[in-house]
Amino acid sequence: MEQNLTDIVERLADEGVPVAALARAVQIDRVKVNRVLKNALEAGRLIELPASDWPPGQSRKARMGSGRTSQVDPKVVLLLLMKSYDITRQQALLMREMLVRPQATREQLYEAAQLAHEHGEDTEPKIVQVVICKLRRRLKKHRIVIHTIWSGGYYIERDHRIKIFDHINLDGSIEPAHAA
Repeated sequence: MEQNLTDIVERLADEGVPVAALARAVQIDRVKVNRVLKNALEAGRLIELPASDWPPGQSRKARMGSGRTSQVDPKVVLLLLMKSYDITRQQALLMREMLVRPQATREQLYEAAQLAHEHGEDTEPKIVQVVICKLRRRLKKHRIVIHTIWSGGYYIERDHRIKIFDHINLDGSIEPAHAA
């Protein structure tokens, strides 16, 4: 499977689209799609494998509901991260963004960083690198590593994301922080 198609399949699986639906959409054998997703899971680009297929007889509206995310209040997650890891709100916003996806782009992290400032108050995009540097120092004592994707963004390995969820007593299924 070519790289662009692999990326698309992984992104859709991360959103909760089932394996059979992915295979139908990209017109590739279900076994190959499953193999791609298992590789992504092992590499830490997915937190979990999606369902095999949509439940029979279920309407589109019912299955496109909230997906695999829970209804945890984003502010509660931020407070748990801040208290558990002794980090600032801005650091918690970036950490939360890296927890909800296999990889977070610099743009996604910058948007999260902006949530820590008053409306209309812009910061420089370089703030992401500064906050990540400080966050790495804070997380080092917990043996949690933030990896860099050169020219792309950052990520926390799957095992470390699970460790964080366990530490703050969440089940590993929170939503992206676009309105925290």
